[in-house]
Amino acid sequence: ISLKENIKEVLDELRGLQVVAYCMLHFYLKLCCLYLSVFLVYFEISTKQLYQLWIAEGFIPDNNEAIAERYLEQLINGGFVDVGKKSDRGRINTCSIPGRCSLALLTGAFEGEFVISPIMDQEVKLRENVKRFTAHGNLNDFEFLDHFDSFLHSLLHLTLGSHYLDPNYCEKICKMFNFLRVLDLGSLVLIRYPSEVENLFLLRYLNLNIPSLKSLL
Repeated sequence: ISLKENIKEVLDELRGLQVVAYCMLHFYLKLCCLYLSVFLVYFEISTKQLYQLWIAEGFIPDNNEAIAERYLEQLINGGFVDVGKKSDRGRINTCSIPGRCSLALLTGAFEGEFVISPIMDQEVKLRENVKRFTAHGNLNDFEFLDHFDSFLHSLLHLTLGSHYLDPNYCEKICKMFNFLRVLDLGSLVLIRYPSEVENLFLLRYLNLNIPSLKSLL
């Protein structure tokens, strides 16, 4: 057996073990685990942000952040998450998705139509009924949104790059998807607050980068 074949065999075995470990998780923990697929592998994730996203999605009983913290610890113990930075008191501030889990998570989320992203499938338009869309590339990824129905309830753009987003386009998104529960545009820069956000009555999580905004009052 060649070195390349041996490495593939080892990786396939590791993925198989991750699938077995995933199947043993309880229902809410499975949802939290699958949700990790919205992040790129090795991307530094703020645990505070992760807890809030889980809560907004309805994955955490009683919206209790302490429960979310326990869920993360269980996923870490299961090998699905790597610990990043810690506070002086030992609390986990950041985490990331290890390479050994990335493919299994992406495959599970994609095949289960739990979340869709252009990095998973360039034929995103064929899966327009998926309720969660995440983008990691440039603004061209938003072109796929034209193929989704109005019931999309989570839209995330998670990247370290800072690009300016036309606020009119943001308002268009809000009009197209008025059932949004999660709207996270990450580091994309807006020059003003999009007024159409006020019409997203189901919104539970909002993250907009508007440097000029001092207050909503």
